Order: sequence, then C-alpha cells, then structure tokens
Amino acid sequence: MADTGRAECVCQEKCRPSFVPVCGSDGRFYENHCEVYRTACLERRRIYVVHSKDCFFKGNACTMSEYNRLKSMLLDMQPKVLKNGGQSQQRDMEEKRARVDTMFKYLDVDQDGRLVSGELEKISMKEHLEDSLLECTMQDLLRYDDYNNDRHLSLHEFYTAFHGQLSDIAWPASGF
Repeated sequence: MADTGRAECVCQEKCRPSFVPVCGSDGRFYENHCEVYRTACLERRRIYVVHSKDCFFKGNACTMSEYNRLKSMLLDMQPKVLKNGGQSQQRDMEEKRARVDTMFKYLDVDQDGRLVSGELEKISMKEHLEDSLLECTMQDLLRYDDYNNDRHLSLHEFYTAFHGQLSDIAWPASGF
C-alpha cells in the first residue's frame, strides 16, 4: 500500500476462462483451480481442491443416480435398430452399441465427430429435456465425461459415458 510502504495482498479480480473442473473442500464445484483460490481469498477462508469424482455429484444439483437416470432416459429415447430375430447376447450387444452410435450422430448437429456445449443445449431444448424433472442436464455429459478437458465429447468419450448402462458392450479400441 502506498501510505505505509507495505505490501498488501489482494484477491484476483477474475480468472482466465478455462473449464478444467475441480471440487473445493467446501463441497462446491468450480470451473478451475483459479476459481477455488479466488473464492477462498474473497471469503477469507481456506478452501482447497479435493481430488474425488464424488464431489462433482454432491449437493442439490446432479447426483450420480440422477446422472445415470438421465443417461438411461437418453438411451431409451433411441429407436431400436436391429430386429430381434432371436435373443442372443451378441445381438443384444450390437443393438445397444448401435443405439449409442445413433444417439451420438443425432446429438452431433454439425456432424464433426465432436459434441460441444451448444449442440447439447440445442438438443435439450428441442427435446424438452429440461421438463423431465431430472436434476441433471445434457451439459452434465460434457461436465462429467470430457476426460481430456478439451470441451467436447469424442465418440470414444461418449461410449465411456454410457459404459455403465451398456456394460456388456465390447467397446472399440481408441482410434476415434
């Protein structure tokens, strides 16, 4: 400070926009590390980054069970692709895999092989998914399953997101 000649700590006014989600020890979700430390400074309390995926699903927002319900609902919205000419595990796996492929192509509005925030938001409004009374949104797909934090979902990340609903699918090698 100029009056006393002493240094004064000030909180960062704003952080650079980057979506690398982290959880704070206060149980809140933050867009990046900077936002955690900025909030801690502004609130004059210690908040640190918690390295647990469970934190992302805490609070009144999107719980893990609600998130799984959203993904199941999305999968159920997809038409049956293969004819059931006999009940075999192979045919069931092919059916489920085809449904995930169909869903990805439907959501990928510009057909560039990447699902981005705007595409997910448009589909959510078009299908009136916000009226479904789920606490989770299409944005949560991007928030929780964009493993390399590049702000889009590749087909491989999309398969990974639906792995729990389709646990018996033989997933293709990463070459997407």
